[in-house]
Amino acid sequence: MQTAIEEARRGLAEGGIPIGAVIVHRGRIIGRGHNRRVQNGSAILHGEMDAFENAGRQPAAVYREAVLYTTLSPCVMCSGAILLYGIPRVVIGENHTFMGEEELLRARGVAVEVLQEPACIALMRDFIAQHPQLWNEDIGVGTEPALADEERRVAVEDGYRVWTRSVGGGAAAERPALLILHGGPGVPHDYLDGLAALAAPDRRVVFYDQLGCGRSDCPDEPGRWRLERFVAEIGRVREALGLDRVVLYGQSWGGMLAIEYALARPPGLAGLILANSTPSSALWGAEAARLRAELPAALRAILARHEAAGSTDHPDYQEAVWAYYRRHVLRIEPMPEHVRRSLEHIGQPYGVMWGPSEFHITGNLKDWDRSARLGEIAVPTLLISGEHDESTPAINRVMQQGIPGARWALLDGCSHLAHIEAPEAYLKALREFLAGL
Repeated sequence: MQTAIEEARRGLAEGGIPIGAVIVHRGRIIGRGHNRRVQNGSAILHGEMDAFENAGRQPAAVYREAVLYTTLSPCVMCSGAILLYGIPRVVIGENHTFMGEEELLRARGVAVEVLQEPACIALMRDFIAQHPQLWNEDIGVGTEPALADEERRVAVEDGYRVWTRSVGGGAAAERPALLILHGGPGVPHDYLDGLAALAAPDRRVVFYDQLGCGRSDCPDEPGRWRLERFVAEIGRVREALGLDRVVLYGQSWGGMLAIEYALARPPGLAGLILANSTPSSALWGAEAARLRAELPAALRAILARHEAAGSTDHPDYQEAVWAYYRRHVLRIEPMPEHVRRSLEHIGQPYGVMWGPSEFHITGNLKDWDRSARLGEIAVPTLLISGEHDESTPAINRVMQQGIPGARWALLDGCSHLAHIEAPEAYLKALREFLAGL
């Protein structure tokens, strides 16, 4: 598998899609390759097909004793080639980012082993986030001409501006735009880049970094960071970009912001997607305390000691915090680059409004609670969260029971960044919801 990963990285370095494959016969590599569709302008040179091509003509008996290693679950074309040549065993690096024809292979007697190799997952997860259109083309989805992709800076208040990016749109009749509200407060949008895969000629997907973080202006003004200004900012972004009808997608804090905005009944709001969020800081805090109590006693002691001393910036505290985050925020390693970018550029609003960590709430949102008003939300709503999410099932049940007609998608094995841990399932749930609006 390591050689297949090397092939995938070689393809990425060439500007292609990072999928590699190796064919092994009696312990010897007889064919290796990587996806060359982009490099060669080819319609068929997936990684597995390139490995077959480089193996050259082989006796049927050789294939019947061979093992094919591939970094990603094989598509129907590559699975057909595996069956045609009688490969008896296939070892797959990962199927988190794409599930191919594994059941077909098993049904035809092929032994299929899936490793869920972190390096394979990271390669594809980062590539899909950065090049969603190229990935869709590779798997036969969305082969239309390149979508519009425009960045703009929008004035919001007191001469300050926020950065925006709009992907898609331009059709004669467009569906409501999907406006992305990132988490934090103050965690830039980068970690949500993969949602650009939802863009189409008839639907714009619009990202922006809220004031105080990322590519937007970042004034050093702690007193500015109040809930009300972030609600008003949504309206200013909508007006500047001509977003007459929108579906709001709010992730984590973005979901709290979306709830607040929806309760004002703004015109043109067509739907809500509340992702990994909460209707109440107190409810979040109670569930976080329960999850925190499951950490080893030594880590809990470190957290408590530094919180009492006000030394939450100490490396020991931060290390203990990440023990919690690895359980409930992001359960896969290595960390994708676009997530790292977000976490390395968290803005001032996070500490002012929330606190030093996800579970130690000291900011001006600590008393925020809209649980009793959820029944006032009058637009179609999708809830989506992970099995191990800090936005726990208990939190999402409160929202599902409180918001009339709300649907809830709970993703097995996932945590707070479920869109990264299971992108195919996540995007499928969002597409199904959006199709009904």
